[in-house]
Amino acid sequence: RPAGRDGRDGPQGGGGGAAAAAAAAGGGGGGVMVHGGGEEHRHRHREEEEQLRKMIRADHERALEEAKEKLKKSKDQIRAEIQTEKNRVAQNAKKREGKQLPQVPIPKLVGINNGDPGDPETREKQEKIKEMMKHAWGNYRQYAWGHNELKPLSRKGHSTNIFGKWLDIQQRSIKLQKL
Repeated sequence: RPAGRDGRDGPQGGGGGAAAAAAAAGGGGGGVMVHGGGEEHRHRHREEEEQLRKMIRADHERALEEAKEKLKKSKDQIRAEIQTEKNRVAQNAKKREGKQLPQVPIPKLVGINNGDPGDPETREKQEKIKEMMKHAWGNYRQYAWGHNELKPLSRKGHSTNIFGKWLDIQQRSIKLQKL
């Protein structure tokens, strides 16, 4: 009889279902492939699970022992240990501060001289863009502060609905129905 998932023999172990029962009865005709590679895979999987359980148990035991040791200490002893650890961390940080990063030269970028373009036409375009942005920002602050947009011809603020005009139309129709 095939071994089940929990290592016991027979169907109570849950390992094989109808295919395993048919194979055990001698029927089935063709070959039946059990998902996962059969008995060898299940055995290896069980071993891995057991190793993992042992590691978890060992970690829990270690944590329990550490907690028991801490409980045996007085508050002053614990505070002294904490202070010692803080001092150690501070000393390590000071050691790292003494080391400076190496100087890395900044490469010269093509077409740029100290942030200014060498070409007068490009400089003129940059200035025009700055002027347009300042104009737009100034008017937004003056006429539309607190709104999403500025209507430039009426010089009024405007906040469109995030769902677009469809929701505005729906809201208007609901208001008209209430009248």
